[in-house]
Amino acid sequence: MTYSNLREQILSFASLLKHKGAGKGDRIGIFLPRSTDTVIALFATWLNVSVGVIINDVLKTKQVDYIIDNSGLNLIVTNRALVSNINLELLKSDKIVYVDKIHDRV
Repeated sequence: MTYSNLREQILSFASLLKHKGAGKGDRIGIFLPRSTDTVIALFATWLNVSVGVIINDVLKTKQVDYIIDNSGLNLIVTNRALVSNINLELLKSDKIVYVDKIHDRV
């Protein structure tokens, strides 16, 4: 991956987050394993003048639910593998952004 490619992905993801409602001061949960996707999500969050709330992917479901329930998240970025660790009753389905779906479109 080149810096130019990384920049394109960040700008594209920032646009998607904005379309999903991310804005100034909003809290965006980033629930991903350590990867390029995490870096892209964090920089895209900052481009929207939002706050990234990193949620460690090794936490247990109860711990993840506590963070989601108490951090005031507006959106959460995750993948299909980790979504099973989230109590979906805590979030509306349109507030979950799956990085897998983004990769499927590319």
